[in-house]
Amino acid sequence: MRSWIHEGAEDFGRAATVLREHVGLYRNSITESQKLLGRVLSRQAGFYFRLGDYPKAKQILDESWAILGGAGASKEAAFIQRSRGNVALHSGDCSNAEDFLEQSLAMGKESGDEAEIAASLQNLGQVYYRQGDIAKAARLFEESLVIRKKIGDMVGLAGALNNLGSAVFVLGECERAKDLYRRSLEIRRDMGHKSGLAMTQLNLGMVAAELGSYEEAEHCFREGLSIYREIGGRWGSGHCIDNLGYLAFLLGENQKAKELFEEGYGLRKEIGDRNGIAGSLIHLGLAADAEGKHIEALEFFSKGLPIKRELGDQAGAAACLGNMGYTSLAMGRHEESKEYLREALTLAANIESLPVVLEILVSMASYLTKHGTMDRAAESLSFALFHDKSPRTTRDAAERLINDQASSFSIVFVTAAWERVKDQSFAEIAEQLLQEI
Repeated sequence: MRSWIHEGAEDFGRAATVLREHVGLYRNSITESQKLLGRVLSRQAGFYFRLGDYPKAKQILDESWAILGGAGASKEAAFIQRSRGNVALHSGDCSNAEDFLEQSLAMGKESGDEAEIAASLQNLGQVYYRQGDIAKAARLFEESLVIRKKIGDMVGLAGALNNLGSAVFVLGECERAKDLYRRSLEIRRDMGHKSGLAMTQLNLGMVAAELGSYEEAEHCFREGLSIYREIGGRWGSGHCIDNLGYLAFLLGENQKAKELFEEGYGLRKEIGDRNGIAGSLIHLGLAADAEGKHIEALEFFSKGLPIKRELGDQAGAAACLGNMGYTSLAMGRHEESKEYLREALTLAANIESLPVVLEILVSMASYLTKHGTMDRAAESLSFALFHDKSPRTTRDAAERLINDQASSFSIVFVTAAWERVKDQSFAEIAEQLLQEI
């Protein structure tokens, strides 16, 4: 079928058009089986999914399931349910995504299809990742990785490495994440897998930015964006553009950052990428806050937060709440700031998202400083500044606060605080802070 040629070249738009033609032929032919029509429909849905048209992909998959779901074709049925799960996940419907993927996993186990088992485990890991259960997500990614390796599925192995890298990245293991992404990149480059290559470049860029390697990060984001644009990948393009905006924000280029955030927001809104929309809104809030437009910043944060909550993105919600606490403090709304920061720290600690906890500790230190609780503020700052998994961006924020409060803090004072808390877990630090404020 000609669509496979376009798929091999990753020209998803043309492939979708060719498949649409074949669907019409099979619908009008009484000699073709229902199974063949169902397979073509599910294939067609895959291209709409990659193009970011999730409503169209869902519509086609529902039709395909109506044809194949009760036909006893377990392999095809499992594939369709897994595809429905992926569409639900990207549409922000984690509950249905989990149901569909549990079904595809059960079907894979029933038929002994190890490839399906590995794929379903990996996709279930993505659901738990989105919901903030990062440790469980990592376990599922590792299970999938073992099976992919065993059966020699290199495409799947590259995906599992990439997903596991994302999980350990959130857990604060930047160097391990970088290694996993690079292994994935090598496989995808050897195979000429363009969409996977673009995704891995995007992820490597995020790690580089966290480690403070901003030139490397920009190179990765631009490489990823170039590939996504070439293959018509709008979801990935939106993420690359938004990350380029965040990089400009970190470098103090606020106007450039705003323009990129707005461009990314427009693209994400166009394709219905709700998690991306929330991320763009939160980043626009950061840009407004940097200009001293605190009310506007809170408005952006307040629009992004409900989406993060609805999607079950607890790490994203915690980070947003931390931003709201910091902005409220700058406006003199201390009670409001306290409530935001308490909820942010509780949420981040519960899901063991170390990078988010460390980021919130800096905002907590600002609050404690304004209320004269200097010892506890210094301990919070020391954890953010000296912890071996603290991102560069968080360390920079901690250093700025120390410099801004030079009359209250000195590096000697903060170092002494670190000696008191360095053997404590971040969960213990969080508990102490929550009791303090």
